Parts: sequence; structure tokens; C-alpha cells
Amino acid sequence: MVLTRSQAKMAESENNKFQEIFAFMKELKQSLEENQAAQKKMFEENQAAQKKMFEENQAAQKKMFEENRATQEKTLEKIEEMKSGQEELKKDIVSVKEEFSNIIQEKMNATEDKVASFENKVREDIGKEFEQKFGKEIESLKKQISHEHEESKVIFTPSLATIKLSTFDGKTSWQVYKTQFTMVAEANGWNPQAKAFHLATSLRGDAADILETLTEEQRHDFQALSSALELRFGEKCTKEYSRLQLKFRYQKAGESLQELAADIQRLSHLAFSDCPVETRQDLALQHFVDSVRDPETRKALRLADVKDIGSALVFAHKIEAAQQGTRKDRHPIRAVSAANLDSDFVKQIDYLRRGIRRLKECKDGRSTEIRCWTCGTAGHVRRNCRVSRSGGNNFPPHQGN
Repeated sequence: MVLTRSQAKMAESENNKFQEIFAFMKELKQSLEENQAAQKKMFEENQAAQKKMFEENQAAQKKMFEENRATQEKTLEKIEEMKSGQEELKKDIVSVKEEFSNIIQEKMNATEDKVASFENKVREDIGKEFEQKFGKEIESLKKQISHEHEESKVIFTPSLATIKLSTFDGKTSWQVYKTQFTMVAEANGWNPQAKAFHLATSLRGDAADILETLTEEQRHDFQALSSALELRFGEKCTKEYSRLQLKFRYQKAGESLQELAADIQRLSHLAFSDCPVETRQDLALQHFVDSVRDPETRKALRLADVKDIGSALVFAHKIEAAQQGTRKDRHPIRAVSAANLDSDFVKQIDYLRRGIRRLKECKDGRSTEIRCWTCGTAGHVRRNCRVSRSGGNNFPPHQGN
């Protein structure tokens, strides 16, 4: 096949390009080989340098360790030398102290003997001279002092107080009573023994029980008796004790609501004296409601909107009046109406009683029927009641069971 001139020229050009590429690749390969050789040489040099440095460091550390060890051994030797020197010095000091002590003791003994003999001699001389001059006067003074001492022995007998002293039973504030007692004692001029006598005889109730815990000597000691009362009825102890009493305070059999409320208010004032008035009133109200004996009255008080213990007491009295009417006629609301009680209160009592009854039925599982608490009709609850939406009385007339 015969190539044309242009084709031959093109083939020659391509051949030249291949030759250039081969030459460039050869140079590149040679350059890579040189770089690899240089890197290998550098790596070997670095390894050799690191190895040399490591060996030098090990040698330096070993040398330093040996030097430190030698230094420590020398230090220990010096310490042992110092210890032995201290022991010798200590022995020398002890021996010197013993010598000085013996010398001083001998001199002191000799001095004491001389002083004692001199004192005896002086006393004998002074005694003889003093007895000669003042013997009669001394005997006269002894008789006079003995006579005055016998006359000064006054047996304490409690006298009637100029100012009457109140009693303390532990239910009132000890700090207040202590202040009053101090004022009365100062006005009457009582000494400590008289104050102990009057304080002990003024105690009543729980306060008087303190006397049984004291000895006979402590009962006649005003400070001991006052400290015992402070420990039992002081402000800190009173708070804790009153809170404990409130926790377990319940209406006793035969105790009226007025008595219960008064005692709850007293204990709340003692237990929460450092609280704000509103907080103390809320706590007193809570304890009063929880302590009411009658379960229906207690539940009605919890459902009612009472603000303080006074309004709760009034509400509880109305419930008691309603219950008394119920026991007479067996018709709770009619009996209350016959007693001319307020009609709104009658409706309120009826509403609360029906609510309590429904709660009991739901709790015991005896009633599965849905009934409105407002109108008494079955089939809907209070929030869906049309009577309550129409703006009627919140406490409708009694509709029977």
C-alpha cells in the first residue's frame, strides 16, 4: 500500500509525539526513582538519628538515676549521723537536767526547812504576844458573833402576796407568764427561795406535772424550776408540741363545736405564730374541718365555701340544727323549714346531702344511673343541666330521693 505524502507526514508527526511521550515518561520514571532513593536515604538518616538520640537519652537518664541514687545514699548517711548526734545530745540534756534538778531540790529543801523553822519561831513569838494583848477582846468578839449568827437564822415562811399571782397550766404562753411572775416577784420583794415556792404552788394541769420530774432540791431552786418549765413550755418546744397536738386533734365525745374551734385556734396560734395571719387562719380552718367528729358535717364543710374557722363554725352549727330536725321528723329539709331556718340554707343543705349521698353510692358501686346534682333528674350531669344554664337558683328545692 502506497501512502500519500500527507499521510506519511501525519504518521511521522504522530511517531514524533509518541517518541516525546516515551521520553517524558522515561524522565518522569527516572525522577520518581531519584525521589524514592532520596526519601529512603532521608528515612534511614532519620532512623539513625532517632536511634542515636534514644541511646543518648537512655545513657543520660541512667547517669542521672545513678547520680540521684548516690545523692540519696549520702543524704541517708547524713540523716543517720544527725539522728545519732541528736540521741547523744538528748542524753546529755537529760543528764544535765537531772543534775540541776537534784541541786535545786536540795537547795529548796534546805530553804524550806529554814523558812519553816523561822515561821514556827515567829508564830510562837507573835502568838504569845498577841494572846497577851488581845486574848480577852477575841473571846468577847467570838461570843458576840455567835450570838448575832443565831439571831440571823430566819426560817422562811411564805407570806401572803401583796399582788395576787395568777396560775399557769401550760396552755397559755410561758414567756408571758414568766414576765408577769417576774413583775409580781419584784413588787412583793421575794427572794429566790420565795420565788421558787410561789412558782411551784402556782402550777396547774400539765405544768404541775413538771414537779414530779424534779428532785426535792430542784423544786426549791427557782433557777432549776424555771429552766424545767422553759424546756417544756418554751417557745420552741411549744411550737413542736402544738403541731403534734394539732396533727392528732379530733373532736371528743360530748365536746361542742365551740370548744373544738377554740382549742384549734389556740393550738394554731402557738404552732404557727411565725406564719402570716392568713396562712395561720387557713391552717386552723383545715385542722378544724379534719377534726370534726360527724362524717356528714365534715364532708359538708369540705364542700362548702368557708373562708375561716369562724364561718366554718357557723356553717357547722346550721348543719347540726338541720340534723336535729332530721332526727325529729325523718324529713331533713321539711324539718328544717318547720324550724323557721333560712330557706337558702335549707336548699344548700339539701344540695350538699344529695351530693354526699351520690358520692357514697358511686364509691360503693350501688348506683350506675347518671343523675344531675342540680335538678335531680336522671339522664344528664350538672354541667349539661338546662336549669343551671337558665340562671336559676344554684340550690333547687328538695326533690326527694
